[in-house]
Amino acid sequence: KHSLSDSFLYDTAVISPGNSPVMITEHTGPLYPARSFSGEKELLEQALSHARMLDAALGSKGVIGTFGWCLCDYNSHAGFGGSDGLCSYGICDLNRILKLAASVYSSQGNSRTVLDISSFMMPGEHRFGVLGNVYAFTNCDSVRLYKNNELVAEFFPDRKNYPNLPH
Repeated sequence: KHSLSDSFLYDTAVISPGNSPVMITEHTGPLYPARSFSGEKELLEQALSHARMLDAALGSKGVIGTFGWCLCDYNSHAGFGGSDGLCSYGICDLNRILKLAASVYSSQGNSRTVLDISSFMMPGEHRFGVLGNVYAFTNCDSVRLYKNNELVAEFFPDRKNYPNLPH
């Protein structure tokens, strides 16, 4: 089980979990930058880092909310962010186009059905053409995968790795 008090996410010498409410701000950003045109690996790393943070926060006593580093990528000086001065820490790019990390957040709501797949299924994006793990960010109870009208498998929420996320 994820625990904020057991990680680098905050200093327990400064904040004692459970004694006062904690709002976690500016998480994930520079640790997992990704541009909207980055490869699947970078976009997935960024998305999963947001999912891990949300899961840890929801499972931690006293944490009342989290804010990611920023909503959208932004321009900065060349010494901060990429060599071109673009900080690609947001869940949207500079033009407000959603990245995969935005799917983590939208899949946790109930106002509309969400199903976003983490892969474009392009073998050239992956070493030796092997796709590896593909994630479905969804608020559905399960996802069924069909090939040629035949059921391949039904997938359910990953409660082992994300026990605290609503979906």
